[in-house]
Amino acid sequence: MPPEFPCFDFARGTKYPEQATASVGPAFYRPGSTIAHVPISLDRPSPNTVIARVMTEDGTGLVRGIAGVNYQSVSTSVIFRPGDPLTKTVAVPIILGIPQADFLFRFVEAPWGAKMGTDRAYVQCDFLQEPTAEQIEGREPRS
Repeated sequence: MPPEFPCFDFARGTKYPEQATASVGPAFYRPGSTIAHVPISLDRPSPNTVIARVMTEDGTGLVRGIAGVNYQSVSTSVIFRPGDPLTKTVAVPIILGIPQADFLFRFVEAPWGAKMGTDRAYVQCDFLQEPTAEQIEGREPRS
């Protein structure tokens, strides 16, 4: 295991460590962007593999983001293995970024191997907010 992997107390095999909580974070992108990066995060390291199924959903505000018009629909899984970074991002292709247009990014169901925290968040086109950065740290995926 990586040296930064935390030591979990299993009380000599009599208990499991507290489960991590998975959450979807809000995200911002600028007009003219071709990708929005949406963060999915755990609140603590976990000895479990955590699988979070996520998807996009049309916005609900006055300036609604619509799949196929403003963004391309995404439905995927985010996998956190023990020792992985606590935040990963999902790339959502942007077709037409209109200022203040928003859409939702949410869990399809409760994450496997973790508790559910914030289950949905807005992804908004905003020229005043700093765009959400892509998470690029971490281990290479297993082949």
